[in-house]
Amino acid sequence: MSYFYKLLTLWIRLIAKYMKGKLYLIGGGEIRLGDTQLIDAEIMQLAELGATMTFFATAASDSKSYIQAIREVYGQRYTILTPTLKSGKKYAHSAIKQASVIYLGGGDADKLMDLFAKWQLEKTLRYAYENGTHVIGMSAGAQALSRFYFSSISMPNELQTGWAWLPMTTLVHAQHETVARAKTSLENTEENSKWPLIAIGEKTALRINGKKHDKIGSGPLWKQARPGAKLENIVA
Repeated sequence: MSYFYKLLTLWIRLIAKYMKGKLYLIGGGEIRLGDTQLIDAEIMQLAELGATMTFFATAASDSKSYIQAIREVYGQRYTILTPTLKSGKKYAHSAIKQASVIYLGGGDADKLMDLFAKWQLEKTLRYAYENGTHVIGMSAGAQALSRFYFSSISMPNELQTGWAWLPMTTLVHAQHETVARAKTSLENTEENSKWPLIAIGEKTALRINGKKHDKIGSGPLWKQARPGAKLENIVA
């Protein structure tokens, strides 16, 4: 391999590293009721007026009312694309490639990840993110982006595997009681002992920008570095 080729490869890798978009993991909330208003306001500043936002309502079975709610909130700022099972695989890949912002909606994480696996969308999504596209995961979307997640919100004791974009175990719709149950569950789960627990309440998002992460929104956010460690309540 020539010196020039090695230098070019390193340069491309460095650009890809620093061009990554931001990630937002939202714990839950009704967008149509304004629960995520603070988060929505920031997301609407991620790209210029008229830029493309691609919204996947896959986890909610392509709910028309969910799609309409997204259009009502974000349509004033962005051009909204909504890939569905009906619109097909080719359109979904194209919509990801066109997007400046991609929003993975809430619902059932299995439905989201099953379709992304069937249509091989996760690789396209990852490539877009690594080249500057911002990715938002609401509830099920946040679960999919995590290494592990609790499949049951009210009784968090069973872990599922996500796409492992983020090295952590995620609990969405988190409340004091469910966080305590998740904490106890992890202390009895050897295979997950090295992953931190991130518990995100409704109306709250974990914002990740490179190596930096913080909280936005009005709800709670908890972090436990490892099982047995102190549980921290993160403030904005």
